[in-house]
Order: sequence, then C-alpha cells, then structure tokens
Amino acid sequence: MSLFLIPIILSGFEFYNLDIWVQTHFYLGHQTWVIDVDEPVLRFFFYDLPKTLILIFGVGLLLLFILSFRVKRFSHFKQKKYLYLIVCVAIIPAIIALLKKTTGIFCPYQTDIFGGIQSHVGLLSANIPAGQGRCFPAGHASGGFALMGLIFMAETRQKRFLYTILSIGTGIFMSGYQMMNGRHFLSHGLVTFLVAWAVCCLLYLILFYKDVRYEK
Repeated sequence: MSLFLIPIILSGFEFYNLDIWVQTHFYLGHQTWVIDVDEPVLRFFFYDLPKTLILIFGVGLLLLFILSFRVKRFSHFKQKKYLYLIVCVAIIPAIIALLKKTTGIFCPYQTDIFGGIQSHVGLLSANIPAGQGRCFPAGHASGGFALMGLIFMAETRQKRFLYTILSIGTGIFMSGYQMMNGRHFLSHGLVTFLVAWAVCCLLYLILFYKDVRYEK
C-alpha cells in the first residue's frame, strides 16, 4: 500500500511546491543553513552516532545469529525473527542507496534556489545524467526507518508501541538533521519511510507467510 502512495505524494509535493516551502524555513541565505553540516558536535550526535549504533546493532545481531548455530549459549538467537531483522537493517539502506544513484535529484544546497549552481528539477521530471544528482531518497534516514522491522517482532502491544516510536522517531531524527543542513527535502525522507515500510511488510510476508496463514 505504501508504494502506491509514493506517486501520489510526489505529485502533491511537486504541484504545491511543498518541498521548497518547507525548506525555506531552514535556509538563512547566502548558502547558510540552520545547522552547519561541518559543525562537529551536532554532526556527531545527529549523523555519526546514529549510523554507528545502527551498524553495531545489525552486525552484532548477525554475529549472534551465526554463533547460534555453533555455540549453545547463543542458541536463543537461532530464530527466524532475528534473521528478519538482520535482512531489514541490511537491505533497506541498500535499496535506498541504489535508488539514489538512479533518480538524478539534487540536494537543496546544490540548487540555484538555495545558493547552489544546479537548476532545481521536480521530483517527477528529473532527467539528470547518471553520476550527478544523488540526493533522493534520503539515505541517512534509511538506517533509522529500517528499524521498523522491530514492530513486527513485538510480542505485546506495549512493545509494539515502543518499537514504533523508536524506529520512526529515529528515522525522523536522522532525516530532520539532513533537512536542516540543506542535504534533503521533506519528500526525500518521506519516500524513504514509505519504501522502508513496504520492504518490512514484504519481507515479513516472505519469511512468515505460513505463520500468517495459520493465525488467520
């Protein structure tokens, strides 16, 4: 369902120039943004730290899953739900990275509207030579939104609520930083969210199809 929303959302953003309107609230003029991308403390907490923690989570889970086949102490991790989470964390950023290479969309700071040299091109009319515009969808936020796989693994309503807040909140946290330093438009993060949710749903159906049928 979320994939069908993407062209509708993109059409709305382009028709009403919502990306431009939102982005102007973060632009101070003269190629200056609310957040300086080179400011080391903010970059560490908003960019480097979240990426590192998500990487540690994914790699750590992978190691525990592999060890579960060899070490009895870790046998608890030999479950399909952990494989599901590993695949979510690995494949969602990879899909977004692939899309970034093919869509030909420039970052806000690169466009002439916000002090850059590239002409702003609409989301539905990009025709940029390969290797130039690589800002759509939002790559940094993909790691945060990949954590939405946790939602499907929740055993209680309270945990499902907690994982929903954690995963979506992390994605928004990472996406918001990139918007405030001119690296992404709002639609970039929104599309990353929708793609990530669609992938999480699809992977769940693939890995747990029999379980879903049984529950019905």
